[in-house]
Formats: sequence, C-alpha cells, structure tokens
Amino acid sequence: QNAFDAVTDGGIIQSKAVVLTGDLSIDADKSVTLEGGYDCDFTTKTKKTSFNGLMTITDGTLILEDFIL
Repeated sequence: QNAFDAVTDGGIIQSKAVVLTGDLSIDADKSVTLEGGYDCDFTTKTKKTSFNGLMTITDGTLILEDFIL
C-alpha cells in the first residue's frame, strides 16, 4: 500500500517474486503499473509475484504484469 500511495501518475512499482499478503486500496486518479516476478537485484524476471489479500479499486487505473491474484 505504501508504494502505491507514494508513486506518481504513470509510475511503475517493481516487486520481487514473493507472496505479498495484506490489502491494497486503489482510490487515486492515477495510472500505475505493478511489475512482479523480479529477482533480488530487480534485474531479471524469474517467476511471478503472488498477491493474497483484498484489492479494492474505486478510482484510477492499475496494470498488472507477472502477478498471480
């Protein structure tokens, strides 16, 4: 949630190939891309990132790449 709140419109959030737990609330007039599956150096996509939680989108645009929901 903190990464989404801090990113600007058109920004990209990169995530390691891990399981993310918790809830995500998307309520901002901005477009954000979540890119998952990165290795520890964020240089190569090795797998996918899993998201286990409640995702609520009430405003804005979310693009997911290499995520399992």
